[in-house]
Amino acid sequence: MIIHEYIVPKVFRTRFYPEISVQSVKLSKRKIRYIINHRKKGESCETIAVDMKLSRRRVEQIWKQYKETGKEPKIGIKMVSFPA
Repeated sequence: MIIHEYIVPKVFRTRFYPEISVQSVKLSKRKIRYIINHRKKGESCETIAVDMKLSRRRVEQIWKQYKETGKEPKIGIKMVSFPA
C-alpha cells in the first residue's frame, strides 16, 4: 500500500511555517482604476482578481463602491460604512 503525503499550507499560521509567507499588498490608485476600467468593459471579477493577484471579493468591493458613489474609492478609507 502506498501512502501519499500532501502538504497543505496553513495561511494563518505562518509562524509555524516560515517558508510560507502571505504578503499584504495595498491597492494603488492605478490598480483601482484598472479594476474599474476592466469591469466597465465587462471583464469578470475573477479574471481581474487573477490579473491583479487579489481576491475576487476585493474586486467586487471596489466595483460596488464605485457603482454606489460614481467615484473611485479612496485609498486608506474604510470600504464599508455601517449606519449609526
